[in-house]
Amino acid sequence: MVKLSHRLKVGRIHHVINNYGLQNGGAQKIVQELHRGLLDRGQPSSLIGLSYASDQILGAHSFPNQTPYSTKAFFSIEGYLRKYLNAGDILHAHLFPANLFCSILYRYTNHKITILATEHSTSNHRRGKWWGRTLDRILYAPYHKLAAISNGTAQQLGDWLPETRSKTTVIPNGCRLKYTVSPPIFKRNNPKPVILSAGTLRDAKNYETALKAIALIRDTPFQYHIAGDGPLKKDLLKLAKDLGVAEKVTWLGWVDDIWPHLEQADIFLMPSRWEGFGLAAVEAMNAGLPVVLSSIPGLRELITNAPNAGQLVDEQEAPTIANTLQWMLKNAEARIEMGQNAYVASLSYGIDTMIDRYLEWYQT
Repeated sequence: MVKLSHRLKVGRIHHVINNYGLQNGGAQKIVQELHRGLLDRGQPSSLIGLSYASDQILGAHSFPNQTPYSTKAFFSIEGYLRKYLNAGDILHAHLFPANLFCSILYRYTNHKITILATEHSTSNHRRGKWWGRTLDRILYAPYHKLAAISNGTAQQLGDWLPETRSKTTVIPNGCRLKYTVSPPIFKRNNPKPVILSAGTLRDAKNYETALKAIALIRDTPFQYHIAGDGPLKKDLLKLAKDLGVAEKVTWLGWVDDIWPHLEQADIFLMPSRWEGFGLAAVEAMNAGLPVVLSSIPGLRELITNAPNAGQLVDEQEAPTIANTLQWMLKNAEARIEMGQNAYVASLSYGIDTMIDRYLEWYQT
């Protein structure tokens, strides 16, 4: 049990998210950790999923909806809030459409609650559309405060909707670090190094460019492991075969515990097109891995805050990614030293620090 670090001043916190199943992404992992951390500190908390999740979590409930975008999902959360929301409570929304539904429903409450949202990404499909700014202005208007999971996320939201800047606070994501009081597994000069990527097989993760980079250095001794599953798997398997790197790539699928794979790897590659934060990168850094990250908002600050922990690359340039990986593969001492620096940098992103910051945010 974690001791309460702040005096409680609020009622129950109701977290509403599309689906809190861990297979859906990093935001779901953060919300689960936040919910559990609040309960550990004695803060009443509920976690509500608009669509079905099989994860068994104390104080959590998901509705048997196939999609969070349905009218059934809207009326499911409407019924929950009507029954369980009390004066003094906090309604904390995560992701679209959960934050849209909460925004609409708040307008019909007695307004004796506080409504908050966390912005989990630097991008969404509404930005850049002619109707998107109008929708987002309506969506965010009722929220008393917003949290952004990184400086890059806050910057992108503020550029899109300048009126949100005055009510946005940056609360960096945290993760449950495996190594905090003892050093990580420091790597040795592996004659056949392992490059590891982790994340859902979808467009945002940019595995297509990663595979093209791998193809450019295929004659170098290494193996590329990908932990994750998703809608693009069939296409990516075909691409790997067409590029002649099928034997170089190991598809690990969805893994419940990423740590054994991190501990066996030598380099972590995250060439995402967009990210809110990069939780998987922090876990890799904590395992003593040098990281190769896209130079995009949300990821960039992990390296700018710790320049000797890895390298930033242009996520659109396969040759640039290939050259960076090639250099790390051929310079074992340098990559091992970078991994040690990455471990030290990861200690700033512990889960308890994040939860304490949220508690302070709720109470001010």
